Amino acid sequence: MKLSILMTAVLLTAGLTTTANAQTLIKIADSNKITVSYREASVPFSYLIGSTKSVGFSVELTEAI
Repeated sequence: MKLSILMTAVLLTAGLTTTANAQTLIKIADSNKITVSYREASVPFSYLIGSTKSVGFSVELTEAI
């Protein structure tokens, strides 16, 4: 019983992610912009030096994009 409820929930949410991805692609196509971001407290991927300078892999990747 619990397994069937879980499987139903998984299948229902799988359809929602496809719709969300399609909406994102439409938004990108309409605006010709991609918005990217990173967390400032995910060492070593991104972190702050001092109070304003962000550094790390995610910061470099974001700047490259």
